[in-house]
Amino acid sequence: MVWNPQRRQSLAASALHMNVDHSPYEDVTVAGWPDLVLSRGDSVARDGDLRRRNPPAAGYVSRTPNLT
Repeated sequence: MVWNPQRRQSLAASALHMNVDHSPYEDVTVAGWPDLVLSRGDSVARDGDLRRRNPPAAGYVSRTPNLT
């Protein structure tokens, strides 16, 4: 992720990529927002635009609990 501390962003539902029509932070504006988001070298989001709609390929990593 490349972070832009100067960018101001509204947290209204209409300004975000959410699958709902409301946000509990509707009237909130924050300072700082990512300019670029990468996943395994692929651009996922740039300048507030979602580039990839499908989830990236991922695999399950089986682990045993460490109880020590």
